[in-house]
Amino acid sequence: MKVCPKCKSSDVPDDVIICPFCLSFNFETDSTDDDNTLKIKKEQGLENKSQSKKKWIGMLFLVLIMLFVSIVVIGFLYEENGDISPAENSESADINDYTYNIEKTRMELEVVLGRLNDKSEIAEFEEILEKCCEISDKYNMPDIISEKIKEPFSVYKDKVKERIGLLDGQEARPALYMQIQMDLSNAVALSKKMKKSGLDIDASELYDKLNNLSADYTERLCTIFDDYVSVGIEQNGVISRSLLWSVMEGLDSTDLYIENENNGLYCRYRAAYIYHIDSELEDMNKQQAIEKILETLEFTEYNPLFIYYLSEVYGISDAKTWYAAFNSLTPDFMQLDMAGMKNFIYTYNIDNKYLDVRIKFSDYMKNVYNNRS
Repeated sequence: MKVCPKCKSSDVPDDVIICPFCLSFNFETDSTDDDNTLKIKKEQGLENKSQSKKKWIGMLFLVLIMLFVSIVVIGFLYEENGDISPAENSESADINDYTYNIEKTRMELEVVLGRLNDKSEIAEFEEILEKCCEISDKYNMPDIISEKIKEPFSVYKDKVKERIGLLDGQEARPALYMQIQMDLSNAVALSKKMKKSGLDIDASELYDKLNNLSADYTERLCTIFDDYVSVGIEQNGVISRSLLWSVMEGLDSTDLYIENENNGLYCRYRAAYIYHIDSELEDMNKQQAIEKILETLEFTEYNPLFIYYLSEVYGISDAKTWYAAFNSLTPDFMQLDMAGMKNFIYTYNIDNKYLDVRIKFSDYMKNVYNNRS
């Protein structure tokens, strides 16, 4: 039995085609609501599938178009630029680094050099120029920096030369020599550092001044010393011990001090030292004076003035033998008065006429003085 969808009768035999109760529903030709519903759903499903398929086809088509456009663009760029190799990529990176270094160099130089002005001292110039060396080492841009520091370095050199000129303008003294030497040494050391950093500078004048300083200053000190001797003797009949010591004091702390009998400056220093000790003896008692003379006798090359004091003034018996030995080598000294003896010390130390006497008497004294009782 089956149910008639129209009259709802449930007693319809399975094999009938038209409902026997309502005589209007044909089971073969008429559809039920459920069938219609199913049919509609099937139709809707087919329609949705069709729409989804169309959507995917559209997306695929769009992707293909984009891919085609990309290929065309890449091909165009390839034709314009050619094949871009890894080396060219590296070169491009290097160019970028180079550009970066240029900008950083200029920026840092602007900041550093901006600190300088007309009132800047030498020490500040040295500090700034050393900073420029650091920038050059950091960014490897010596050409740019060399151009930028050309004027500051020129000003620095002028300031160094100006200060040296002021020191040179004063009467030569060992302390002034050391200051000049330090200023020039600092300037030359800075110049060498700048050269090492690849900076193109001209420091030849500073180099020449430093190289010639020792010889030039030695000559100046000797000349001044000799002038003081001449003036003292001409005006007063005797040298000025204090003036001569003022010229030479501190020389033994410089590189000009070279212990050699053929070194004129060293011999003048020794003479000045004898005069300096001689002036100190005047404020000492006999015992103090004897001890001071014995303490300095070897350094002063057993100078005849101190031998005379020990022998003739303080009555040291051994010294009388020493004094006689000296006079046997040259009778010049014993014929002089006290002022003449003091003046003789200058001549005795620097005149080659007495070089042989100095050497012989020094050898004699080293033997007898060291073996005295």
